[in-house]
Amino acid sequence: MYDAACNTNLDNEIKIITNTNSEMKNPPHKLALWQFPDGPAQGLDDQKIVLKQSRSGDFRDCYVTNLLDGDYYMIKNPVELPPRTDESILNFIIDNRLKFEYGDDDVYVYRSDQFICDHPYSKETRRDDVRDVAQYIMDMDEL
Repeated sequence: MYDAACNTNLDNEIKIITNTNSEMKNPPHKLALWQFPDGPAQGLDDQKIVLKQSRSGDFRDCYVTNLLDGDYYMIKNPVELPPRTDESILNFIIDNRLKFEYGDDDVYVYRSDQFICDHPYSKETRRDDVRDVAQYIMDMDEL
């Protein structure tokens, strides 16, 4: 059986359509596509997010606990983000005009007066706490 909408085969593989010109440096990739209950989902935490294929052929986030028999899914591979210097973090804070408000145990971050997130904060680890929350926001902007 073949699904032309997303170029899938029932042999548990999905082929990514790639440019096949002579300048291509890497060969086409293959990603594992599983049909539940087969595959690695059985051994994952129920709250782990996988990519579930919809009827239209696209993939959407889905908790393992919400997979039904017959659903096609892929395991999400985490994206490795680049290491950041203190200078790049400070530039991000300045460029995005982030505002920090400090409570007793949390730091609250705003952009253009809109609340973004909060993060645990203590005077002993304040530099690391501010760095961590800024990097978290940078990660969300990149993803």
